[in-house]
Amino acid sequence: MLEADVTAQKTNLSKLISDYSSSLIERGFHRGNLRTLKPFQSTCLQHTDRIILGMVLTGNLEIQTASGTYRFQLEEEFLLPANLHFQVFAGLNGATIFLGKQKK
Repeated sequence: MLEADVTAQKTNLSKLISDYSSSLIERGFHRGNLRTLKPFQSTCLQHTDRIILGMVLTGNLEIQTASGTYRFQLEEEFLLPANLHFQVFAGLNGATIFLGKQKK
């Protein structure tokens, strides 16, 4: 029974990724890519020159910018504006996110 649950979760995640990737393309973004963060993992300070649109697929995510801290949970979409410095933190269980950059 447990193996069937894991297979169903992977299938649902694959469909969510496929649907969201199509949505990104329709909205003028690149196809997108998958990123996995370990529990409590953080990125160094990053900068984006284009808008980034993403979704939390598993876990929860915290994004810190000069203007504040923003928290996102399962299946929540987030947008990072162009010309932004930011840092990303995963929660207790880590996080899987799918994101795409706006096409030029």
